[in-house]
Amino acid sequence: MPCTPENGFFPDLGSAPTTELLYFCSPNNPTGACATRSELEELVAFARRNGTIIVYDAAYSEYLSDPALPKSIFEIEARAAWL
Repeated sequence: MPCTPENGFFPDLGSAPTTELLYFCSPNNPTGACATRSELEELVAFARRNGTIIVYDAAYSEYLSDPALPKSIFEIEARAAWL
């Protein structure tokens, strides 16, 4: 799934194929792009709907200083309404 400046370095999950495994890196290396809370909520919802396992690489999360930016998908509440 392309992550480019045009899409804010976040994949278009609406056109993404169903997959068993999804690798996601945030903050991204080398761009430094960081997923917002709503983007991660969308990512988790996609995975739950499709039975997808997320491999979440947060190797650079300690560099985040903005408290509004989640450091991990584990900060995203798994709401049953997303199913």
